[in-house]
Amino acid sequence: MRVALLAALAVAGCSSSVSLDDLTIDYHWRDGSRPPPYHYEYDIKLDRDGKGRIAYRPDYSPQPEWVEEFTASAEAMARVRTCAGDAGVFTRSWNEQKNPPVGGAYSWMDAKAGGRSVRTPAFPESGSLGDVNRAVEESVPAAVWASLKERREKYMAEHPRK
Repeated sequence: MRVALLAALAVAGCSSSVSLDDLTIDYHWRDGSRPPPYHYEYDIKLDRDGKGRIAYRPDYSPQPEWVEEFTASAEAMARVRTCAGDAGVFTRSWNEQKNPPVGGAYSWMDAKAGGRSVRTPAFPESGSLGDVNRAVEESVPAAVWASLKERREKYMAEHPRK
């Protein structure tokens, strides 16, 4: 029992040793398989100071790519760091499921902080990245999302399914 407690304390100590002050994230989201023009995908990059960039593709690559730059609020960046810390992005081992689901949307990220780098799998064997993913997506200002949605609707109207 005492050994287990000491091991747990050692692991807890390791988790606090990764500073997230310099966290950067490259987040990738892909819609599931859908016929054109209903498929879409995007990548969000966040640097340590909240400077961000979203590259949005309204169809399968290499179709048009719309790029918007933005600055995430201090509150949004704090939420990203908190969620990344709570999820154990840098303190747990991320393994891909042996039999991931087929179809449907998926996402993964490349994250760097405290001199460490990690790539999270699209379908983790254990653990959840949902809160981190939402925090990253919510770091993009609502006006940017609205503009991209409007452009996508126009794109779909101009490129009807054949």
